[in-house]
Amino acid sequence: MAGGTSISNQPSFIHTLLQLCRPLVLGHTILISACYTIIGGFTFRESILIIFALLSIHASAQLTNMLKDIEIDKINKPHRVLIRGLIKKQHAYIFDGITIALAFATAYFVTPFFLAMMFVLAFFAWGFTLLPVRKNAFTHAVWMATTRGYLPAYMVTLSLPIAALQFLWVLAFNPSKDYGDVVGDSIHGIKTIANQYGEGGLKMWMRLMGITFYATLISLIALGMLPERCLTLFMVAPIAYTIPEVLKERPAFSDNNLGYDLFWWGLSLNAVLLAIFL
Repeated sequence: MAGGTSISNQPSFIHTLLQLCRPLVLGHTILISACYTIIGGFTFRESILIIFALLSIHASAQLTNMLKDIEIDKINKPHRVLIRGLIKKQHAYIFDGITIALAFATAYFVTPFFLAMMFVLAFFAWGFTLLPVRKNAFTHAVWMATTRGYLPAYMVTLSLPIAALQFLWVLAFNPSKDYGDVVGDSIHGIKTIANQYGEGGLKMWMRLMGITFYATLISLIALGMLPERCLTLFMVAPIAYTIPEVLKERPAFSDNNLGYDLFWWGLSLNAVLLAIFL
């Protein structure tokens, strides 16, 4: 009876696979990608293909990172399914291969340019984990801003102003997510703004890069590259910051709420407002 109860409480294989891809994070990928397709003026069919392609490449990047960082995650994120032994590594590798194949196959049916950019995005997505990018705090931050901010925005919208803004947002707030991983990252030689400069340095980085984001926004509007109504983006940071309070969570670096909300919700809200006002 006890054995039966234990088996019945085990998550299904499909559920475990989905957990590997971090579905809550991929939800933001869907929202952001959909907004980019609206800005880019794609048809419904093209939009579905683009969203699925970006979703697949992001899932592959998440899987590759988890497979490479198993020893680090034993310290930083012991709750993950690979660390808990809920799925075999070979199954994760197979799923990783499937997701990257789907990304390229789907991109093929969009445009030749989108397919070419998908190869570039794949290089940056895998390179973050497989190349010595994370041995320097600044290359770490810039690489992530390129992968999660600039490239997806540009390859869909073909807008340099939008790509630049999304790059700066990720550059400013993605490093906040590393604060909870200081111990494991430091042990394994991964350098971040958080473990190189501490909480004070991380907050200073966020302030300076955040100011750079808004200064760039104002400059783009002044130059006529974005309409004045895009000034609504000034509301993104306050809204993203209050989300943990709405969810009755404590917005703090230590439990990753602040980093998650400022980065993921902020990036998503930027895309939503740009899709509305462009």
